[in-house]
Amino acid sequence: FNWQLEQAGYDLKGGFETALLRSITVNEVMAKESETLSVATGLQEVRERLQNSKTGELFVVKKDGELFGTITLADLSEIAFDHDVDDLINAGDVAREHPPLLEPGDDLETANRVIHESGEHYIPVVENHSSMKLLGTLHEMDLMAAYNRALLEARREEHNGVL
Repeated sequence: FNWQLEQAGYDLKGGFETALLRSITVNEVMAKESETLSVATGLQEVRERLQNSKTGELFVVKKDGELFGTITLADLSEIAFDHDVDDLINAGDVAREHPPLLEPGDDLETANRVIHESGEHYIPVVENHSSMKLLGTLHEMDLMAAYNRALLEARREEHNGVL
């Protein structure tokens, strides 16, 4: 079976599970849509967007689509309900800059490491670390689902297509 996997292009250094994770790229798994807002978006709209967000996290982008940072409700902390500052603060002021990032060509082993080291569940995927153009997001659950599908497929191949 190991020989079959190696012939299929799986690198078994680090074990079978690692080989599966290395065989899948972020581009194959990431969501192409992200909940984004502009750096200049006012605080009231940030609040509303977060409350209606499917993920609980918004990605703040500059005009050219370059990722600036991320915002969760926790990032708003004490100003979350202080409407006196609505006209003074925008998304760029409350965004966490320099979030953990992935590129489309990164493998899922790298993505898994980034998720676990950062403690984040959603990782922005950028074109590259120079342009920082936001292409999508990778959720931890999507990574695990892709791994499970690959594991099932490998097991199916191991048993000659019968599972």
